[in-house]
Amino acid sequence: MNPSTWEIVSTMVGLTGIGFAFFFYIKMKKKRELSYQLYTTSLIGKKSREIPEAVTLTFSDREIPQITKTTLYLWNSGNETIDRRDIVEYDPIRIMYPKDVEIIQPKIMKKTRDINKVSIEFGGDELNKAFIFFEYLDKNDGAAFEIQHTGENQIPEVLGSVKGMRKGLVNKSDIIENNKKLQENYYRGTIIVTLLALLAMIISIGLVMGLPPSWKFYLWVIFVMIVTIGAAWLTSIIILRKQHPKKLDI
Repeated sequence: MNPSTWEIVSTMVGLTGIGFAFFFYIKMKKKRELSYQLYTTSLIGKKSREIPEAVTLTFSDREIPQITKTTLYLWNSGNETIDRRDIVEYDPIRIMYPKDVEIIQPKIMKKTRDINKVSIEFGGDELNKAFIFFEYLDKNDGAAFEIQHTGENQIPEVLGSVKGMRKGLVNKSDIIENNKKLQENYYRGTIIVTLLALLAMIISIGLVMGLPPSWKFYLWVIFVMIVTIGAAWLTSIIILRKQHPKKLDI
């Protein structure tokens, strides 16, 4: 027995409702998450073609081969407030380089709100460390830091413990450089998958119902297209949420 128009429409509405319910469940679920993104850039050094061999760089009365800049984004990517009291005292938030690297200057380039009282300080006698402090961070609150240091493009560690975050700080550094390419590839893939799915559906329905398919089939095709476009839209939102807040762009 072929399904009636009412049954088809009811199924569409039901599946769409389930999708929206799942989306809002994920969106409203409590989540404590402190994320960071970082990348390094060489500022000046002997490897630069513009620097003659006779020119030397010195820092603290000693010669150094290169000065490098690390840009660090740190922000509350969850939906719960993170207070300074949530930071474990003996494991504060810090950026740490290898022992042979020395931090020259850490500074804040941008912050979402002054009231957060975000700061970055030298690590005392440990010249390869800088500590980050804040009063509190609401959702999407954070700051962008610039850390100039000796050595080549060393990838530092961002460490620290936050109560309620058993897995620690979340590294989203790969998103910052690959996001545009990732989105382009995703949308291309979505179009290809949609076309293949529609083709497979046409063939399947044609074999079952006989060609040409009825108007009910085209109703199903429209529904599949709407669901696919909706899935692509939701996925793009999820991808963009993995980036640092736009307010921190420098």
